[in-house]
Amino acid sequence: MRPFALLTIIFLAAGAALASAQGDVVKNDPRFTLYESRVVLDSKTGLEWWPAPDIDANWHDAKRWAHYAAQFNGGWRMPTIKELETLYEEGLGDHNISPLIQITEYTVWASEHKGEKSAWCFSYDTGQASWSARHRSPLKRAIAVRTLKRPQRNQ
Repeated sequence: MRPFALLTIIFLAAGAALASAQGDVVKNDPRFTLYESRVVLDSKTGLEWWPAPDIDANWHDAKRWAHYAAQFNGGWRMPTIKELETLYEEGLGDHNISPLIQITEYTVWASEHKGEKSAWCFSYDTGQASWSARHRSPLKRAIAVRTLKRPQRNQ
């Protein structure tokens, strides 16, 4: 079994209960809130972000991470390029992304792909999206995203 797959299974099993309840707030800033589960809420967009284990991932690993996350706690999926772009803010942290999103490499896979061989990824170092071979994993990360379910207001 590939290291990413094994770590994903272990991480999800350990974090499933926390992710469903998010757990206690660990840290926050004016825009982002980091929970015990490593889920980060973006109050500007209403999106929740859940980074995979912080190891190199190819596009298939990223897709698998989002799929497994959805199995434990619904709604998780791979982000689009447009969604990944919402996290980019020049000068924020060391790599133009909130340090509350706990990744150590700053190129993240997106859901969009071109045929069987290429997919979009977004670099927070450069602020640019680019195509990459789907099987390539060096220095790329996986993050799942979902839309926060807001409670209905009484009319």
